[in-house]
Amino acid sequence: MEIDNNFIVYYFKLRSKQLFLKAQMQLMQEQHGKQIRNLQGIHNQELEARDRKYHG
Repeated sequence: MEIDNNFIVYYFKLRSKQLFLKAQMQLMQEQHGKQIRNLQGIHNQELEARDRKYHG
């Protein structure tokens, strides 16, 4: 069985792109999660400051 070299090259380029996109998506998800945690932290600090202001 003979496999066309062009197909092999195409397959590995496609696989490399898939792996790159998967890694890129994972990084974006991690960054998004970090941003959400930062916003939650800021929100909690604002709530605590407001509570101190009104409740001594």
